[in-house]
Amino acid sequence: MAGRVHFAGNVAEASRYAAAFDAIVVASTRDEAFGMAEKVFGGWPRAELSLPKLIDPPPSTRRVVVVDKPDAVQTEIRVGQLAIPRNHPDYLAWDLAVKVLGGEGANRLHRVLRSQRGLTYGASAETRAMKQAGDYVAETDTRTETTGEALRLTVDEFTRLQKNRVYDLELKDAQAFLAGTFPLTIETPNEIATLVLNAVFYDLPLADLATFRERVQAVTPDDIQRVSQAYIKPDRLSIVLVGNARGFVQQLRAVGFNEFEIIPIDKLDLMSGALQRDGRASAR
Repeated sequence: MAGRVHFAGNVAEASRYAAAFDAIVVASTRDEAFGMAEKVFGGWPRAELSLPKLIDPPPSTRRVVVVDKPDAVQTEIRVGQLAIPRNHPDYLAWDLAVKVLGGEGANRLHRVLRSQRGLTYGASAETRAMKQAGDYVAETDTRTETTGEALRLTVDEFTRLQKNRVYDLELKDAQAFLAGTFPLTIETPNEIATLVLNAVFYDLPLADLATFRERVQAVTPDDIQRVSQAYIKPDRLSIVLVGNARGFVQQLRAVGFNEFEIIPIDKLDLMSGALQRDGRASAR
């Protein structure tokens, strides 16, 4: 959530902007701040709001989509699925698990795909958590002729994170990055206000902001394995490949991906469930 935050130099300026922003940061006393809020919002009538009924996110389902771009000389690879919402009690351990897989401070995907195999210039993974659900995505690119190998290795790293306990050092590296960068997110009043807004929006305890670094350091390798086993479904990953389909589809079968859809890029429709403007994608 990106809240609209305004830093005001004084209470008078804050009063002028209060109704247009999600948060106002102002140098004032507590009484002045509450007085300003009462002046701006005190006359607003109370009303009962009917919240929209939200549907549960769908279960993860295996789908392999090939977007055919015949002039491409490399293939863009994305692999992921739905995950937990931001206020889930496992979120912090899950965030660190994804960082071990492909984030800052530790990155198995980068190490395997680039350092060991030389298949790409970079590989990463990240998780994004919203109010009702979240997702995580691994991404890389590779030459057309190595598409199948890069995809197989990427998916295998998801499975390895589940089956094998992470090393203490790689978890400590991920923790050091996450805890070490936290002070950079609270350097200004604007950044502090945004963190508070996010906590309120996602129904998080405000007290958690003060204990963030300690909670990061408390995550154990067993926690990483537990959340990986709970939230990664290797047999139900969604996979998208964008590149010269003719140059790599036979590789997919060779590495175990026998069912996939091919969509010509000039017929791609991201607003359609079929992802194609004039009907269903061709299944192979």
